[in-house]
Amino acid sequence: MSGFTTLLVDRILQMVETWAKTQPEIYAAALVGSWARGQAKVDSDIDLMFLTPNPQLFFSTPDWFYYLPWHELELEVTDYYDRTYGVVKSRHICFDRRQRIEFSFGYTNWANIKPIDPGTCKVVSSGLRIIYDPHLLLTILVTTIGRV
Repeated sequence: MSGFTTLLVDRILQMVETWAKTQPEIYAAALVGSWARGQAKVDSDIDLMFLTPNPQLFFSTPDWFYYLPWHELELEVTDYYDRTYGVVKSRHICFDRRQRIEFSFGYTNWANIKPIDPGTCKVVSSGLRIIYDPHLLLTILVTTIGRV
């Protein structure tokens, strides 16, 4: 696997932020996992978390991700597959050099702080970098977990 470079990840995050701002159904977006922790390896995928009042919207329209400007980053989408992890559903996008980006979508209540869901707490505590948060959902969550 060719993997992602730090520079390419930064460019992908900028693209994702721009895209998220154009999607009225996206209330927040974050990088999670090894890239957010600064512990990514050569074969690490990019894990993204999106909060929305309607996660199913991003699965009822199966090809929305093809419209992102991957070509500007010299990436070519080759396949995708979906997985469900508890209350979060993910679309894994596969690229020509065997890289993967996981777009996970959860309801906005994933960021509730009263009470904080143990699964959410684990994800946030394991590393979360806010990409887009105009409603401060993730900012409040991260701040609260930092105090727990």
